[in-house]
Amino acid sequence: MQTLPAQPIEERDIIKEQAFAEMIAKGDMADYARQIRLQSKTYRDELHLILNHYLHKFVSYVIPEHGLTFWLKFDEKFDLNVMLKKLDDGGIPVPYHPNNQKTSFKTNHMMLGFGAFDINEAEGGAKMLNMVFSEASS
Repeated sequence: MQTLPAQPIEERDIIKEQAFAEMIAKGDMADYARQIRLQSKTYRDELHLILNHYLHKFVSYVIPEHGLTFWLKFDEKFDLNVMLKKLDDGGIPVPYHPNNQKTSFKTNHMMLGFGAFDINEAEGGAKMLNMVFSEASS
């Protein structure tokens, strides 16, 4: 913390800082962190089941032990840009990260976050992606 640049005092929210300090001192933040880790593990496991069930023929990945992201590698015979465009053309919106830099080069890797997770949305997307990949491989 000491290596961070000092913030001007007029931009600080002292009441909020005191509340955080009190939560840390009481151990409330540890309880919250534990709850978040458990929820994240549940999301990770649910997403793994979905990926494994619907896309196992087309994608490989390692289940992350930490963090909130799967790093997916799709089969080399596909261009992920083309597959996702087919989803988009079919009326299935693909949520891209705001900082995403789309490329015209063939892409086979995808970062898939699960910090905020809707199992029905994830399953629907995986089903549709399975259909797109299955059609392209036949």
